[in-house]
Amino acid sequence: MESIEKKIEKLSELVNNLLETVVLTLKYVDDYCRKNNIPLLNDDRITYLVRETLRLIEELNEEAHSPPKRQHRFRTPPDSTEP
Repeated sequence: MESIEKKIEKLSELVNNLLETVVLTLKYVDDYCRKNNIPLLNDDRITYLVRETLRLIEELNEEAHSPPKRQHRFRTPPDSTEP
């Protein structure tokens, strides 16, 4: 059975690949439109999407390489009504 850390690492890598694909797709559309003199109605929006995607990649990489944040579960006192 795969450990939770391995699964998280694998998912992180997949999300990173997906975001990089989004960036490359947006850049391709932008380059294609400029090369073929196709006006981009939302040029600022494409630029924003590329920057936001790159920011998400950076944030994801930072999170993936930071130490895990573990939650401590304290023992429930005997007189507690919680299960």
